[in-house]
Amino acid sequence: MAKKLEEVLGLLGGVDCGACGYASCAECAEAIIAGEATGEACVMIDEDTQEKINKL
Repeated sequence: MAKKLEEVLGLLGGVDCGACGYASCAECAEAIIAGEATGEACVMIDEDTQEKINKL
């Protein structure tokens, strides 16, 4: 699971802006892995990157 977390986190914006509703990119990545969020939660990345996250 840690490897998948690193992969998702590496694709997210990395600015901890909170626009996704989570306090940090790490929390957003954890939510994505848990199925509670999708790549579209991060508004700092483009659609292609969001899709890459969704495929993980």
